[in-house]
Amino acid sequence: MTTVKRESINPPNDWGAMYMLDQGQIISGAQRTLYLSGQVALETDPRSELGARVEHEGDMRQQLIHVLAKIDRLLELAGMSRENIVFVRFYSNDNASFLENYDVYASWISEVDIKPPQSDIGVKELAIPGLLIEVVAAD
Repeated sequence: MTTVKRESINPPNDWGAMYMLDQGQIISGAQRTLYLSGQVALETDPRSELGARVEHEGDMRQQLIHVLAKIDRLLELAGMSRENIVFVRFYSNDNASFLENYDVYASWISEVDIKPPQSDIGVKELAIPGLLIEVVAAD
């Protein structure tokens, strides 16, 4: 596995430090790039009209745990790990609830001691009713 080197780019007294993020990063040493689709708490369900069902409907914390586990699995399938993540984008239709449960992400990402740049974008709704959070990561 290739070692990715990161150089943090942050202004003095940056607020982002308490949120496990750098305002910018210079990445070097990367030889492969993985772009993940937005991950949501959906699982295959052939009985459903859409062929999938929402997991943990109405529960931001459990949806976030579910989504991060899916990202771990995709990274594993690509021969990568969390250490390779260079950017994270969150889409939520309930930002207050997302921020109340941000510790789930902070704990997950701090296990590998990186602070990828990130965005939290509030949206009116996600693709399927019942979804509360969508996470996009680039590796």
